[in-house]
Amino acid sequence: MKINKKMIPVIIVALAALFAIYTIFLKSDGEDPNRIFASGTIETTDADMSFMANGFLKNRKVNEGDTVHRGDLIAELDKREAEARLRQSAAAVETARSRLKDLSSGYRSQEIAEAEAQTAQFRSSWNNLKDEAERSEKLFSGGAISRQRLDRDITAAEVAGSQLTAAKKKVELLRSGFRENSIDASANQLKEAEASMEAAKVIVSNHVLISPMDGVVSKVYSEPGEMIVMGKPVLTLTSLNRPRVKVYIPEYRIGRIMLGQKADITVDSFPDKKYPATVTFISPEAEFTPKTVQTAEERVKLVFAVEVTAETTEGHLKPGMPADVTIDLSDE
Repeated sequence: MKINKKMIPVIIVALAALFAIYTIFLKSDGEDPNRIFASGTIETTDADMSFMANGFLKNRKVNEGDTVHRGDLIAELDKREAEARLRQSAAAVETARSRLKDLSSGYRSQEIAEAEAQTAQFRSSWNNLKDEAERSEKLFSGGAISRQRLDRDITAAEVAGSQLTAAKKKVELLRSGFRENSIDASANQLKEAEASMEAAKVIVSNHVLISPMDGVVSKVYSEPGEMIVMGKPVLTLTSLNRPRVKVYIPEYRIGRIMLGQKADITVDSFPDKKYPATVTFISPEAEFTPKTVQTAEERVKLVFAVEVTAETTEGHLKPGMPADVTIDLSDE
């Protein structure tokens, strides 16, 4: 059978078309059963740092691009007034503590001895004045003294007797110690003073900013000398530890992805390096492919958002970097 030479180009074109169709179907049906490939962008955790107090920014220890570590002092307000109140509160605590100690230990022996000596003096004075009043009564009966003189001597004896009675009660009180309700009241005063001091410490701590994480200063909003309003961000910290990539997985493949699955992340900046990662989030709801992804036809497909978190702490993966993700399905 002879082939018409005019048909050869037609046959070649037909074969090429069949090959292209075969390749397309092979590619669509030939997805790696042990891996899922997806692309996304590196995301990190940001923290807007603000003060819990108003005041003038005394100093800022960091600038944009600086690396900070957890626990570093990064900024502080003028806290002289707050520190003065803290010292005042601390002094009040010491006073209350000393008062409670005195009440709990009772009166000093010297105070008791002084009260006993004073009681003895009042007793001696009362005895003398009582004898004098008795003599005056006899003299008045004999008409030797006036009624006014008698009344004066009797009153003096009564006053001395009252003083002696009060002195005796004081000695008894000193010997028995302070009343329990006085000690309880003093203990409550100490607790109140200590609570005030703790509140003053919190106010002082609200005048400083301490880094809550390792990271990089990505934004600075305030300069020293500015009046800072409580809650207004002074700077932003970006954590480069455990960066993540959000990718979108087609509905028909989401069933093979589970939390904890191993994955790899690669970026153009380090093409020969794979960053170990783990699937840390799978959206419970389907959504249409974001408009920023793929073609208009692809955007109408249902997908599930999946987050893959890198285990690296090297700081290579920066926010905004395009990244490719490979999820390992071999251990299902």
